[in-house]
Amino acid sequence: MNVEFDCPGCQQSLSADVPAAGVDVTCPACNTSFHVDAPAAALPTVKARVASVPVTPVAKSPVNRPGPHAPAGAPPRGKQPVKKAKSGGGKEIAIIVGLGLVLAGGGYGLWAAASKAEEKKKAVAAAPSMQEQARQKMAELALKDAERREKEAKERDQMIEKNRAEIAQREKEDAARLARERDEEITKIADEYFRGDKVAGAEFLKEAEAVNSEINKLFADKIEGNEPRTRTEYRELWNRLFAERMKSNPVIAKARAGAMQDFLSETPGQGFTKNAELLEKYTAFGSGFFISPAGWLITNRHVVRNADKVDLRISGEKIVSAKVIARDQNNDLALLKADVQAPAWLPISSSDKELELGNNVFTIGFPNPVVQGLEPKYTDGRISSKAGIMDDASFYQISVPVQPGNSGGPLIDMESGFAVGVITLRLDRTADGRAADNVSYALKGSVLHKFVSGTPEVGYSMKNVPYEKPADSGAIITRARGSAATVLVPN
Repeated sequence: MNVEFDCPGCQQSLSADVPAAGVDVTCPACNTSFHVDAPAAALPTVKARVASVPVTPVAKSPVNRPGPHAPAGAPPRGKQPVKKAKSGGGKEIAIIVGLGLVLAGGGYGLWAAASKAEEKKKAVAAAPSMQEQARQKMAELALKDAERREKEAKERDQMIEKNRAEIAQREKEDAARLARERDEEITKIADEYFRGDKVAGAEFLKEAEAVNSEINKLFADKIEGNEPRTRTEYRELWNRLFAERMKSNPVIAKARAGAMQDFLSETPGQGFTKNAELLEKYTAFGSGFFISPAGWLITNRHVVRNADKVDLRISGEKIVSAKVIARDQNNDLALLKADVQAPAWLPISSSDKELELGNNVFTIGFPNPVVQGLEPKYTDGRISSKAGIMDDASFYQISVPVQPGNSGGPLIDMESGFAVGVITLRLDRTADGRAADNVSYALKGSVLHKFVSGTPEVGYSMKNVPYEKPADSGAIITRARGSAATVLVPN
């Protein structure tokens, strides 16, 4: 029998053929499983018919016929008394009438029940099947899902557009910032080297960037061994390529010639002329310091380069010759020996105990001797980090300002007066091209001590000379100044 019922899970109207034992059903809309019992049995319906009722025959009235007169006192002929009908006849008629009414009402009931059953049958036939209901439900869900996806796609497109606008704005701001920082860097270069000529400053920066790009190509190509393998080789290659570009750039050459001519014409006295004539004999300059009274001196390897002999300008403006005894290419160190008694010398820290962040340190060297002169220059700062570039544990990062020419000078502990490092390099720009202020690096004293210990003569001269700690910071600086020397590499 086809039965209509509602899903107990989602209240979806369903219909199914249900046998007498019931049936298990799964809702196509929400997948809820449940059991449907068979409906209760309906009362049996029978067809009524009219029953036969026996009818009592009515006696015919006698016909008056002529005959002898009746005796006196007898009733007249033809007026015989009529017999009364039995009273049961009226009841029988009432029963028949009632039965007819009952039959008539029963027929109407049968007709009404049949009509209702027919209407229900038509309604069931008109109602969608379970498969059709499932299809309708799926269609509704698909429509809702499509509307949801459309809404999400619209919101996603709006978010993407917003992100693009924000990225474009950030790129615009970054471009403006980089342009501003580049202009500041060009202005700084122009003011320092080219009398404010920003065209020359821009050419200078362009050539430096070109050198970086050229060296990066050496690392990127597939040719083995053509790239620099150590920091020293990298610096030497960079300096050589940059010098070649500087000489071949007509804008820079013209600007530098004009700047030098103006500087010479505006400098009073003969001191600079004397220094200029002296420095014309040399191709490279740097700093160094004596580590024993026997004339042993330390500087950077990149200062002496491949020279076997160099000149030293020591305290008292005295020029002496020195031999390059040993080189450490990996740590950028060089050991020199001069046949002279050192005016002063600095002890090297042999302890593995390192300085802490914030410790006061200083250096004395000879930066930019062509412009700043040959007198020793003092600059101080603090230990910024106990590691160098890329966390190299052989270096300290320091806030001591250094310039070209400070390379090879001592890093001195202000408290003890010991040489705790060697000024080696400075960071001019960050990876994104911005200027780096007061970011310098010094090779640690422990590395220096291992290097000089490899030459027995140096170790002997250092061990057999007593060292008395200076009384105060002023005495420490005075001793450091006396130990400093300008390293001059001849043409």
